[in-house]
Amino acid sequence: VDANTNATVAAEALLRFKYENRIIPPLEFIPLLEETGLIVVVGRFIIKQAAKFCKKMREHIKDFRVSMNISYVQIIKGVQFKEYFKIIEKLGLPYDSIVIELTESGYLEDNQAVKSAWNKLKNDGIRLAIDDFGTGYSNIHNISMLSPNTIKIDMSLTKNALKTNYDFELLRNIVSLAHELKINVVVEGVETEEEYLKIMQINPDYIQG
Repeated sequence: VDANTNATVAAEALLRFKYENRIIPPLEFIPLLEETGLIVVVGRFIIKQAAKFCKKMREHIKDFRVSMNISYVQIIKGVQFKEYFKIIEKLGLPYDSIVIELTESGYLEDNQAVKSAWNKLKNDGIRLAIDDFGTGYSNIHNISMLSPNTIKIDMSLTKNALKTNYDFELLRNIVSLAHELKINVVVEGVETEEEYLKIMQINPDYIQG
């Protein structure tokens, strides 16, 4: 949601796996997909579904976007972004209708394959975001290395900012730094009007509930 206008502008594609009437959480099955290399095949499925949904939503919301996650494992295992472009083109969508979010399943420490793939996507007009910022390996180093269009503040950091002044000021400064670098900020985990009003004090670009 656009933080200033409250207009719905985008959605995130979330992968779920149902087995014998049980919903298996991503934290359980994503590592297995990455380990076996099946994450590349599943990635193709996700981009098809995300692009189709985006096309349908653009009948109602002109510049609607859909974001989807990839992991550095997909890049290392040879995800073919040309296939992604063909899917987007076939539906008549502009490249910037899809946002690729990089999730850090492992440390990126100057990984050349990741940087090369990331730069290729940016140069071709795909919008890029660093997901889960504020947890794990998401850090200032990766903003410097990857120069994303957007960072997405993890829900855990948002919840902490809503509880303590220290974390609130920390989040305020992260947003300020991002804006100085012309990077958009999505604050995740905003669920109530009270939370929304407080988070708006730090001037985010978008909120995700």
